[in-house]
Amino acid sequence: MEFTPAQSVYLCFVPFLNFVRPFQILRELLAATSLSPVLTKVSPRVDQKPLVIYLWWTCVVVSMILNRVNSHRALNESNEQTLQMFGNASDIIQSLFWIAAGISLLYLLHTIHAQQIEQFKYVVRDDAHTGIVE
Repeated sequence: MEFTPAQSVYLCFVPFLNFVRPFQILRELLAATSLSPVLTKVSPRVDQKPLVIYLWWTCVVVSMILNRVNSHRALNESNEQTLQMFGNASDIIQSLFWIAAGISLLYLLHTIHAQQIEQFKYVVRDDAHTGIVE
């Protein structure tokens, strides 16, 4: 794997890299935990790149952009009533995107966890047949 656990954490705090790396790290983790055809002795699954990772990242990026727009508008708006009306609607939309991002991230983590359990089952099964103990 290209990213170590420590890099996965500290790269999220570096400007610009915190905009790019989370997607790359999660995509790499998802690919690394998918079952290989050699390990399972079956044909590869079609869903190697689930669309939910793109949904998650799109929701995160849209939320970041809306946050930036809201902050910029709050600094530059002189009419308090317009700011309050626009701000409430925009905050709700931003929150909905964050909720969608959170739900899709939970689904991705569940998928990765399930794939790791399946990999462990195949490794344990193969070790039991060959007598390899590590």
